[in-house]
Amino acid sequence: MWQVYLKELTELMRDRKTLIFVILLPIFIFPVIFGIMGLVLSSTTAKAMQEQHKYVIVNGEQAPEFAEALFYHKNFKKVETDLKDPAELIAAIRAGDFAVAVVIPDDFKDKQHAVEQSQWQLIYNQSSQLDFMSRYFNELLENYTGQLQRQSLSALGVDPVKLTAILKPVSVEKVDTAAKRENLGEKFGALIAYILIPLCLLGASYPAIDMGAGEKERGTLETLLICPVSRSAIVLGKFLTVLSTGLAGALITVASFGIWGAVIGSFAGFAVVQEAMGAISAPELLMIFLMIVPTSAIFASLLLAIAVWANPEAHYANKRYLHSRLKPSV
Repeated sequence: MWQVYLKELTELMRDRKTLIFVILLPIFIFPVIFGIMGLVLSSTTAKAMQEQHKYVIVNGEQAPEFAEALFYHKNFKKVETDLKDPAELIAAIRAGDFAVAVVIPDDFKDKQHAVEQSQWQLIYNQSSQLDFMSRYFNELLENYTGQLQRQSLSALGVDPVKLTAILKPVSVEKVDTAAKRENLGEKFGALIAYILIPLCLLGASYPAIDMGAGEKERGTLETLLICPVSRSAIVLGKFLTVLSTGLAGALITVASFGIWGAVIGSFAGFAVVQEAMGAISAPELLMIFLMIVPTSAIFASLLLAIAVWANPEAHYANKRYLHSRLKPSV
């Protein structure tokens, strides 16, 4: 068994494709891909935060303080329109005339004096995943409603100093008993598991294909079967080889992410990355390794069984048949 294992492992280490899948991809390509994804996401988020939205406000004279705050906000640009009907405003937004419409009821001041609730309308396209426009509007509206609350309570003779206690009679202070390591483990623990499982599958896929269907295609499997080695030893040797490559690919990828994360955190000053790297100790790394061993064993056995069962000769025969049918006649 060990002779088969060393023989298969030596042949895999001489194969460039194996080195690419097991070593080159985890060390360089995966971090680069995730880094590009992070840069694109951060760039998209920054662009969405700095975007200026064209807006119209209907009956803005009913709430002049809010209309003024909206006008001077850096992310909003006012445009003029004569449209007031919600259906017409929706059609104009779909046509791209402006991005958002704020509809204030024409009896807002009357309801405010009568201490009645008024319903405003915010009309915009809510399909965007980065909905910063709604966040900005809610911040402005919260400040404005707080101002109205203070004015109404002052008109009723309520002391403004006691306003906070009246509006929010109970204030809760959260005291966290969890350590930083526990918080980081709760946040990143599930993510690490979801990353390791496909990495084990990816690291074991190509060696299993090469030692199963690849050897059947090259005709070297028959040579191995006539050697004075039991078939159980051959299967176990190939299984251990696929298991080793799957574990190696997963561990190299995790180590690569850790090293690149520590380097980026030290240069860019990301305190969260540095804390996450410092919170993982050697016993925890050993536990992670023990966790992925049975997962890699399952993947290795399934992939090796599928690869040995595959029939590459039929595949290439079908290709030759299709090529002969599609080849133009002379």
